[in-house]
Amino acid sequence: MNNKIITLPYGYEPFSYQVEVFDALRNGFRRGIYINHRRYGKDLLFFNIAIKETQQKVALYQYYLPTYGECRRAIWEMITEDGKRFLDYVPKEILDRKKGNKGFDNTRMTIYFKNGSMFRLM
Repeated sequence: MNNKIITLPYGYEPFSYQVEVFDALRNGFRRGIYINHRRYGKDLLFFNIAIKETQQKVALYQYYLPTYGECRRAIWEMITEDGKRFLDYVPKEILDRKKGNKGFDNTRMTIYFKNGSMFRLM
């Protein structure tokens, strides 16, 4: 049996100016408004936070953008400047690979996790 320890966020290191968001969540903040300029890395930051949350509490996590197409372009198909897909920040070990395409449902833009949580773009 493989008991590999998975650390979340997985393969993601926030920029120094984004660490305050992780600190706020760690200190109990549950709601907030976060406003920053384009190209700040907000989508990647909050995608990684959401993936981490899926493992803390079993639930359906939904990430909303103005249009379905924007969800697909900005998150589902997005590739970072260093050539890594957003979906690569989800460790394969926590995916429910029996659902969708090895844990990913491309049609519904949904990620299924072994613990029963789901992440869906809306």
